[in-house]
Amino acid sequence: RSKNSWDAAFGLQEEAKKWVQQEEERSNMSYLTPGPSYEHYVSQNGKVPPKQFQEAFVEFGNRYGGRARGFKVTTTGTKTTTVEPSVVLVATRVSEDWEPTEDMDPARFLLVPELAASKNGAALFITYMPGPEHGSIDGAFSDLLGAWRRRFPILQKYFATGQSSGGYGHFQPNRSIYPRKKFRDRAGRDIDKRKKGLAYSRLVWEVEYKNRDPVEIRQRGKRYLSNNYTRLFLAAKFYEPDENNDYKYEAAIVLWGKVTPSSNDISVVDAVSFGTI
Repeated sequence: RSKNSWDAAFGLQEEAKKWVQQEEERSNMSYLTPGPSYEHYVSQNGKVPPKQFQEAFVEFGNRYGGRARGFKVTTTGTKTTTVEPSVVLVATRVSEDWEPTEDMDPARFLLVPELAASKNGAALFITYMPGPEHGSIDGAFSDLLGAWRRRFPILQKYFATGQSSGGYGHFQPNRSIYPRKKFRDRAGRDIDKRKKGLAYSRLVWEVEYKNRDPVEIRQRGKRYLSNNYTRLFLAAKFYEPDENNDYKYEAAIVLWGKVTPSSNDISVVDAVSFGTI
């Protein structure tokens, strides 16, 4: 968050300066704005209203989905590809003494002084916003489920994968796999009211960081497996790193299931500890 921290924001100082200069030339004031959904703020007193930050946060999420892109130039033969940094212009004419407040986390900012478009102040940008804690693991596991379904054509026909990552503390799975409506068990009660009438999930996957301890995870798994259709519950638990060493942490993954098709008895199928301590 240091002022004019080009290296921290983009990694390549000269490339970043050149990029901002090019954007500045496109318009005297409204560069980096996509249209009517968002317009950057021209500060009158060197400060930026909280509401403007919220709008900028939303705009960043709409553009980049919480994933930052680094500035990179690649050349293949005669073709050159430029990837612009993840940037949203928040405000111009900002005081060069501006400092972010606690409520502006987790966004990272870049304050660029002495740009022509900002007149007597600096230009303030949002350069990065991390995605949700569960987001990257949800995506990776979704890829694995997709590969699994592609390997077995019968799964492509009968099963759908679904994501239901709710807010912190909500009773919702991170990822599940279940039959499409027309293929669910119509001879029984294969209707999950918590999922708006979809079929029950056959597999539920969860990742926990801070929300639940191992006992609460087992309790959730028992609730998921309480119906006749859900057969497997896979849960991973990550503990915070050692306060003296970020590379030391505990982690485990456990698979519970109903190993006998005709029985609803639940047991641990497998468990692996993969932390560094």
